[in-house]
Amino acid sequence: MKTQSILLKVALLICLVGFGSAFAQEYENILSNGGFEDGVLDPWVTYGNATFEVVTDDPIEGDYCVRADLPQAGANFWDVFFKFPGLVFESGKHYTFAAFLKCDSGEQQIMLKPELDQSPNTGYGATEFTMTDEWQEYFVTTPVLAGNVNPADVVFLMAYDAGTIWIDNIRFFEGDYVPPVIEHNPIAKNPSPEDGADDVARDVALGWAAGHYAATHDVYLGTDFDTVALATRSDPLGVLVSQGQTGTTYVPANLLFGQTYYWRIDEVNAAPDNTVYTGDVWSLTTEPYYYPLGNIKATASGSLNAD
Repeated sequence: MKTQSILLKVALLICLVGFGSAFAQEYENILSNGGFEDGVLDPWVTYGNATFEVVTDDPIEGDYCVRADLPQAGANFWDVFFKFPGLVFESGKHYTFAAFLKCDSGEQQIMLKPELDQSPNTGYGATEFTMTDEWQEYFVTTPVLAGNVNPADVVFLMAYDAGTIWIDNIRFFEGDYVPPVIEHNPIAKNPSPEDGADDVARDVALGWAAGHYAATHDVYLGTDFDTVALATRSDPLGVLVSQGQTGTTYVPANLLFGQTYYWRIDEVNAAPDNTVYTGDVWSLTTEPYYYPLGNIKATASGSLNAD
């Protein structure tokens, strides 16, 4: 797992409107796991009457984001918070704290606050924002600091109202605000049943979460891993079972008892490019056939096994 001492270097291309040119600008994200691609909250710290969870609920980038469920408003807006501790703000520097946020419905308040991580929790550029149900990036920039701030943290204060808040692509870096470059995941993800599932019903409906750019989906399904991995539209190898479908489910027919199947979803862009993004190969094993008498069961090959 990454540690918070790792600095993530990001190269950004910023277009200058009116000049018709561009330049690359680098910054270092001081925060590790700011996009939660480690699949865990650590090293972020939570507090208060709320449930925080790393989820795959339509992240703005990558595969993960954080969902915070607040059952009720706090007596104070700081009664629920989400923070990254262990920072040092250096004298003579200024910093930008930015994140993508949205809420479940209507509008909801939140505060972004770079602060001294001990009483009296002095803030440096703390600002309150109003979120909506659409992803939007919010940011604050500290003043130039007259002295070191140690210990320090960056924190979201969010106990204004009951509701659900999503957080993603959190950045904290030295200097003025720099727009992010968002990298969307183009391939299918979140297979259902999950990869490696066993005892799966033969009438299972395969499902997945679409890649960001997908207009249609190609479904490959077979009993040989290599065949499913290598098949294409031009060389389907007998395992391309659905091409160009718009839905994100597929119900296969005539699956055998106790058989391992491999399946793959390729995501296809809309015209004019129609780019095909080859998906990962997932697997499932169907339920064995149990005879009514005793605990004898049949495998896909027809042989009998006794438990």
